[in-house]
Amino acid sequence: LEVLLGQCGVKDPSWVEIKHFVCFLDTQLRSCEKSVFCDENIVGDVMTGLKTFAVKFMIRMSKDFATSSLKGEVAAENEEEVEQMEDLQEYQIDERKQWEQNYHPYLFFNEDGMSITFVGFNANRTGDLLDPVRGQIIER
Repeated sequence: LEVLLGQCGVKDPSWVEIKHFVCFLDTQLRSCEKSVFCDENIVGDVMTGLKTFAVKFMIRMSKDFATSSLKGEVAAENEEEVEQMEDLQEYQIDERKQWEQNYHPYLFFNEDGMSITFVGFNANRTGDLLDPVRGQIIER
């Protein structure tokens, strides 16, 4: 539990946030394990480090998917009835994560196990991840 709390990206996460983090990460890790790109018996030393890179990237993606960008989102999920006006006041952008202002690259292992989908980033010759619009390094 301490590892999950330390990795989920929220200072004091709710059980819902932990659940979203774990479920998304589990799905991605299972896809990674099935992929030919991460099977050393198939790719040998041609793609050294891809699996490590992918797992780190999946943890980053899981944090994005687990972290609410709106105040009160978790509380509202647990309430049966909430007044519409209260909803509008409660759902204001949270300072801890303003989705529109953060960069969100993703990597998905496709169900076929033979392909990978990269969304929202490019890579340079040294393996740095680049913002495709600005060309800035987002991760080394």
